[in-house]
Amino acid sequence: MIERAELYRRMLANLARFYRLIGERSPRCSLLDRQGLVACVCPPAANRSFFNGVVYTDPDVLGAALDDLAAAYEDAGVRAWTVWVPEEDEAAGRALGAAGSVLDAAPRAMMAPLQEIDVRDGAGDLDWRPLEDPDEVAPLAGPAFGMEPEVTAAASRGLRGELRLYVARGEGRDVACLGTLDVERDCGVYMVATDPAARGRGLATALMRQALLEARERGLQTTSLQATAMGAPLYARLGYRDCGAIQMWERRRASG
Repeated sequence: MIERAELYRRMLANLARFYRLIGERSPRCSLLDRQGLVACVCPPAANRSFFNGVVYTDPDVLGAALDDLAAAYEDAGVRAWTVWVPEEDEAAGRALGAAGSVLDAAPRAMMAPLQEIDVRDGAGDLDWRPLEDPDEVAPLAGPAFGMEPEVTAAASRGLRGELRLYVARGEGRDVACLGTLDVERDCGVYMVATDPAARGRGLATALMRQALLEARERGLQTTSLQATAMGAPLYARLGYRDCGAIQMWERRRASG
């Protein structure tokens, strides 16, 4: 039995690796890396806090780094950045609020041992294909999260060769996608998106089953993701556990 604390640790490690790849490998991006904290500085997405993300495991390190974080983002011309905060870490939320951040969103932290996930026979008869280049899914994934495709493509180039991409087709075009990232035997799930005109057909569910079936076959043990309100019921039906909110505390500079 893998306990919640270990599942949560793996989720944070996966999210930190996601940002590390962008910070170290995407053009013009950089990384602020300290023991217990990783911050991705992503000027190509200067107005989008998602790609300018901070993941921490030590609240004291986060508190001590807030001024340095603000300076790093300002020096890079980044207007919005976010810190991922487990909802039980109320002290971090208060510190961030006092420093000028606001609670922008609170997706659900969802995770599970892979053996608990309903993978069935994978994608079944779904028309799908694997991809390796995030540029190819940016036109679908970007707008699904309110981001321009060109911004999504530029920011995510550091994920090439690391993020396994799955795309479903319908009526001759790409209509759903997702990516997975292997970290410490955990399969992190990212960029889950479905074209609004194709929703309600189970496309994302089928892609998830295929991706997680393959993760099992690679010997991974767990899976994790951060779910929007729309996606959470889908993941719960697959067998993910809802482990509470993981808050996104955003600091945004005024335009001008």
